[in-house]
Amino acid sequence: MKDKILKHYQIIPFRQNILARRAFVESLTYYVLKNYDFRNRQICDIGCSASFIGNFIKLNYPEYRYLGLDFNLRAIEIAHSRGIKVMAGDNMSLPLLNECSDFTISEGVIHHAQDPYKCFQELIRITKKGGYISLLVYNKNSYYFYLFKLCKPLRVIYQSCGNLNRCIFLKLVFSLYYYSFLFFISKILQIKEKIPLREIMNNFHDQILNPRVYFFKENEIKNFCKNRLNLIKFKKKYMGKSLLFLFNKVSDKSC
Repeated sequence: MKDKILKHYQIIPFRQNILARRAFVESLTYYVLKNYDFRNRQICDIGCSASFIGNFIKLNYPEYRYLGLDFNLRAIEIAHSRGIKVMAGDNMSLPLLNECSDFTISEGVIHHAQDPYKCFQELIRITKKGGYISLLVYNKNSYYFYLFKLCKPLRVIYQSCGNLNRCIFLKLVFSLYYYSFLFFISKILQIKEKIPLREIMNNFHDQILNPRVYFFKENEIKNFCKNRLNLIKFKKKYMGKSLLFLFNKVSDKSC
């Protein structure tokens, strides 16, 4: 299954400027960068893809120490072409030392892993005592949970044909998705720019055709990190689709 996830994200185009920008400014990572000082401190962005966050930090906080990590070599190449420091690694076994990160970022990553809680343990392991963890996962109590389950036949078809353009039925479904996104979803999200076809296709691959997505309840995440992390801030976004947590590591005790 890991190979399927890797192959899936190698296919997805990485140009997602409008949607990535909108998602980022509503994230708790953005909140932290705007309200905390990380000069002379280490930021680790786990599952950074082509490193949109790293590029933002490079442009706005060039004095910050940033390290991205991803398992997709194509995404890493794109990040390197922008002059951003990114290394290859597996989220379930991070090639990083214990307590090396002052601010650990994991946005929309561990819910695609084979063992999300092992990934979460790794995030905690590499974060310094007193450091912060920004986590985004999908909400089990949301419309997206039911939409994803409903679209399972589309994923089966996609896995059998291997390419969106090879199946007329999938192309038809994507056309409906495209116009729905263009005329309705973008209005709900209050996105004023016209979103390019390529970005919506990227979104369709990621949200509908992804071979593996785990969903969580708010209390499941809170209970997992009890006695080790303090919850600093919590919010939901996109009509409850995503759960966003900002934690502070307060203890060396295991969960």
